[in-house]
Amino acid sequence: MGKKYIIPSVILGRAEIEKILPHRDSALLLDQVEIHEGKNSATGFLTVRDEHCLGHFPGNPIFRAVLREEMMAQVLAFAAGAAIPEGYL
Repeated sequence: MGKKYIIPSVILGRAEIEKILPHRDSALLLDQVEIHEGKNSATGFLTVRDEHCLGHFPGNPIFRAVLREEMMAQVLAFAAGAAIPEGYL
């Protein structure tokens, strides 16, 4: 059985994301968001850069869990927004 793919309803780039979220520079952990309106879900994408991995395990950088959690929270803002019926707010 093949994989089922969810086709995004809306794809937002960084400029559109910045119009919605107040985060800027290194605090904005999304380069792109795909919003799946029929599924009330969203998928976020980030190009991990050196600045995200500084300070942990010199010579063996990692993308810290706290940043992963913040990225999930930022994606959740878009998923929650997709779940709110138009005209409700």
